[in-house]
Amino acid sequence: MDYPARASLSLCFSRLFCSFSLLLVLFNAPFSVFAQSPDQTTDQSTNQSTDQAEEQWLEFEDAQSPVTFLYPKDWQVKLDKSNGRIDIKAPDGAMLSWLLFAVSDAEASKLPPEKFVSLFLKALVPQSWSTAQLVGKQIYRAEYKGDSEAGSALLFLSPANSSQSAFSGRLCLFIAPPAAPDHKETFAEILSSFSLSQHSAFTKQNDTAENTLATDWTRYTDPAEGAFSLDVPSNWTVQGRLDRFSALDVRPWVKAVSPDQMVTAFIGDGKLAPCTMPNATLSSLGFYSGKNYNGSLVLDYIPARRFAEKYARSNLSKFISDLTVVDAQDHPEIAVAVNGTVGATRSEAATIKLTGMYGNIPAVAYYLAVTKATVAHGTGMWWVTKIAGVVAPAERDSEALGVILRMLQSFEVDQAWAANSLRNTVNVSNHYRQVSQQISKSISDRYWSQQAHNERMNQAYWNQQASQDRSHDGFSNYIRGVENVYDPNSGTAYKVQYGPQEHYIDSSGSYILGTDNGAAPDWTKLISIP
Repeated sequence: MDYPARASLSLCFSRLFCSFSLLLVLFNAPFSVFAQSPDQTTDQSTNQSTDQAEEQWLEFEDAQSPVTFLYPKDWQVKLDKSNGRIDIKAPDGAMLSWLLFAVSDAEASKLPPEKFVSLFLKALVPQSWSTAQLVGKQIYRAEYKGDSEAGSALLFLSPANSSQSAFSGRLCLFIAPPAAPDHKETFAEILSSFSLSQHSAFTKQNDTAENTLATDWTRYTDPAEGAFSLDVPSNWTVQGRLDRFSALDVRPWVKAVSPDQMVTAFIGDGKLAPCTMPNATLSSLGFYSGKNYNGSLVLDYIPARRFAEKYARSNLSKFISDLTVVDAQDHPEIAVAVNGTVGATRSEAATIKLTGMYGNIPAVAYYLAVTKATVAHGTGMWWVTKIAGVVAPAERDSEALGVILRMLQSFEVDQAWAANSLRNTVNVSNHYRQVSQQISKSISDRYWSQQAHNERMNQAYWNQQASQDRSHDGFSNYIRGVENVYDPNSGTAYKVQYGPQEHYIDSSGSYILGTDNGAAPDWTKLISIP
C-alpha cells in the first residue's frame, strides 16, 4: 500500500483545530516559556490583551506553502522553501514554528515513537530536551530550558505517507527569551487561522488522492469463459477469471486495486481447492491430512468463522503487524442463501473485521467466508463456497467497505454459461456418486462421532452458532432473498436463492439448479410456494 506524497496529512488542519485545547497542556507546563514573569502585574496583562485585540493582522500566502494563515502586522514570517518550515516571530524574539515532516530513514522505523520524537527534536533544535511525553492520541510534548531561551513542542504523529516512510506528521514549536511576555493568546489565534492553500502543490496532491476514490464504475466480465461479471471501479487495476481445474471444480476470482495501491478488494480465490475429510480408508492408503486426493485437499472441516480468520492472517501477516479481530458475526441467513439447504450437512457464513499496522499506517480489513460440508455414502467433502474481503488504511474504511459491497452486490453468473456447464457437471457427478457409494456408511458415522469430540464440530458449538445475533451488519447486506419451493414427487420443501425463473432438482435429490433456460430431462422442476 502506498500513499501519494503528504496525502495522509490531508486532515491534519481540521485535526489541529479540534486538538487545539491540547495547547493548554503546553502552556501550563512547569517551566513553560509562556509563564508570566513575576514582575508582570494584572493590569499589564489586561492592557496587553487589549492591545492584541486592537492590532491589525495580515494574511500569509505563498505558492510554496501548503497553508495560509493570519499574523500580527508587526511580526515577521519566514518560509524555508527547502523543507516547508514556517517561522512566525514576534518583535520581542518569541517565535512559533510550524512544520510538516516525513522521515524515511530505515533505522527510524525501528524506533518507538517517543524515542523518535526526542531524536527528531534534538536534530531540529539542538538543545537538552526533556523526555517526550504522550499527552493525547499520537500527540507528544517535550520542553527545554536554556540560558538565553526556553522552548516547548507539540508533535502530532500521522500515518506515514508511503511504504518507505517511518514517521510523518506536523510539529508546533514555541521558543521565547526568558523575559518575553506571554503570547499564548496570539499563538492560539494564529494557529486557529490556519487553512489549506488553494494554490499550493499540496492541495493538488490531495486532489490526486481524492481522485482514487471509487466514483465511476464499469462492468468486468470473466475473460476465460464469460462465466461471471460484476461492477468494479473504472480507474482501478482489475484482474480475474474463472479457473477450471475439472468439470466439477471451477473457481471464479477477481481482485481490484486502487490507483495508489492502498486499497485491495477481492472476491474468490483460485487457490482454494475442495477438501476431502480424512477417514480411516484414506489414511490406510497414505492420504493423510494435507495430502492431495482425487483433485482435492485432505483436510478436516474448518468452520466459517475460523476459516475467515485463518485465511486473513495467512494473507495479511506478511504485510500487516498486530493483526487483531475486533468484530465477528455469524450469518446463518447468508449460508442458506449461498449454500441452499440441499445436501449440506454443515453450512456456515461469517464475517470478521481486523485491525493492524502497515508500517506506520493503521489498517483495517473485512473478510467474509461461507463454508459447506457434505457427508454421504461413507465419505465427506467440504468447500469454501464464498470468500471475499477488502483491506485498506483505517482512514479509508468507508471507501473500502463501499467498494467490496458494490462488487458483491453486482456479482452475477452468466445463465447461458451455467446451463452449458451443468450438463458436464451432471455426468461427472453421477460417476462420483457411484464411486462414493462403494465406501461403507459406517465410516461416515465414525467420522462424525470422532469430530463430535472436537470443539469445532460438537453440538454445543453448533447450538452456539444458531443463537448468535442474525441481524445483518454493513458487510453482509449484499445478500439476496430466498424463495420457498417444493418437490412435487417427494413433497419435500426447500429454500433456494431468489432470482432465477425456475429451479430443478436432480434424480438423486443432491443438487438444485436455478436457471432461466430449463434443465436436463431427468431433472424435476420445483414448484414455488406462494
